[in-house]
Amino acid sequence: MSKILVLIVTILVLCSCSLVPKYHTPQIPLPKVDNVSDNRSGEYKDSKWWYSFEDKYLNELIDKALANNDDINLAIARVEEAYALYGISSSELYPDITASGVSGRNQLSKNYNETTKGPNNNLSFVGQVSYEIDLWGKLKNRKESNFEKLLSLQATRDTVKQTIISNVASTYINLIAIQNQCKLTEDISKKFYEIYLYKSKQFKHGVVDALEVEQAKAQYNYAKTLIDSLNQSKINIISGLSILIGNTPKELFETNFFTSQTFPKPLKIQPFISSKVLETRPDIIASEHLLKSANINIGVAKAAYFPTISLTGVFGFQSRELDNLIESPSQLWNIGGSLFQSVFDFGRRSGSIKVAEAQRREALIKYIQTVKIAFKEIFDSLNSINQITTKIKNQKDYILSLSRVLQLSEKQFEIGTVDYLTVLDAEEKLLNSKLNLIKFESELINYQILFYKSLGVGF
Repeated sequence: MSKILVLIVTILVLCSCSLVPKYHTPQIPLPKVDNVSDNRSGEYKDSKWWYSFEDKYLNELIDKALANNDDINLAIARVEEAYALYGISSSELYPDITASGVSGRNQLSKNYNETTKGPNNNLSFVGQVSYEIDLWGKLKNRKESNFEKLLSLQATRDTVKQTIISNVASTYINLIAIQNQCKLTEDISKKFYEIYLYKSKQFKHGVVDALEVEQAKAQYNYAKTLIDSLNQSKINIISGLSILIGNTPKELFETNFFTSQTFPKPLKIQPFISSKVLETRPDIIASEHLLKSANINIGVAKAAYFPTISLTGVFGFQSRELDNLIESPSQLWNIGGSLFQSVFDFGRRSGSIKVAEAQRREALIKYIQTVKIAFKEIFDSLNSINQITTKIKNQKDYILSLSRVLQLSEKQFEIGTVDYLTVLDAEEKLLNSKLNLIKFESELINYQILFYKSLGVGF
C-alpha cells in the first residue's frame, strides 16, 4: 500500500509540473492620452454604432450583409471547424472504450485433426478500454492550444463582420454621393442644352458667330460625357453592394437599392481616445489568442522527450455455445500497460521544439504588428476627419467665390468686355467644385466609418 501511495504522489507531482513556458502579455509602448476619462472612452463601446446615422436603408443593408455575406459565413464555418477540433482534443483526455462481438461456425479438416467431431461454434463478446496517462500534459496542453485557436477564430469572425459592416456603410455613402453627383450634373446639363439651343437661334439671326455655338455645344457634350462616367461608377457601386449583402447572380442584375437622398448627419467624434478602447478590437484579440496557442504548443513539443504510458483492459465472454456465453467459466479478461520512449530520433524532437519556438516568435511579431496597425488606423482616421472637415469649409467658400465669378463674367459678357469662353470656363469650374464638395462630404462620413472600424466596436 505504501508503494502505491508513493506512486500516486509521484504522478500528481509530475502532472503539476507544466512544460509550457509562462505566458506574459507583451508590453508595448502606447501613447499617453491626457484628460481622458473611462466614461468618455466608453462612448465608443456601444454596439451598432451605424444606427446613429438614423438611416433605415443603411440598417437594412447591414442586417442583410450580416445574415448572407459569403465572407462572414465562411468565417462562421471555420469557427465551427475549430470547435469540432477542440472537442476532439478534449476527448483525448478520456479513455477509449470499444466493444466487439463475434459469431461464427466452422468445420475443421478431419484429415488434419482426427479428433474433429463436427462443426464448431465460435461466440464471443469483448469490451476493451485503453487510456493514455497524460503525465507530461501533452494532451491537456493540446486541448488548451486548440481552445486558444478557437477563441482566435471567433475573434477573426468578428473582425470579418466588422469589415463587412464598414464596407457596406462606406459603399452606401458612396452610392448616395454618386447619385447626388448624377442629379447635379443632369440638372446642369439641361441648362447647358438650353444655352446651346439659344445660341443656335442667335446664330441663325446673325447675333452671334459660329464659335459661340460650338463652345456651347462642347460644354453640353462635356456634361453628357460626365454623366455617362458617373452612371458607370454608379453601376459598379451597386454591383459591389450586391456582393457585400450576399445577393445571388440573378439578384445582382435585377436589384436596385433605395437610399436616402442626402447624406446622414456626420457623427460626433471625440478627439481623445484611451488605449483601453483597443481591448475590444477583435483582430488584436485574435492575435493574442494565437500567441497563447503558440506558447502552449512549445509544451506539447517538449512532452515528446518523455515516455508515453498507456493502460489497456479487456473483459468479455467466449464460448462455443450461446447458452453458456455469459456464464462465469466463459469469462475472459486481460489488464496491461505499455511504455513507449524514443531513444534516438536524430534531432526530430529538438527540431519540433525549435519550430514551436519560432512559431511563437512569429505570433509575437504578428501581435505587435497588429497593435501598431490599430493605432495607425485610429491616428490616420482622426487626422483625415480633421483635414476633410477643413477642406469642406474651404470648398464651400470656393464655391461662393466661383458663383460670384460666374455672375460677374456673365454681366461682363453682356456688355462685351469678356468673350463667351470666360463664361463657359466659370460655369465648368463651378460644376466641378460642386461635384468635389459632394465627394468631400462623403469622404468625411467614410473616415468616420473607418474610425469606428479602427476602434473595433460594434459587437
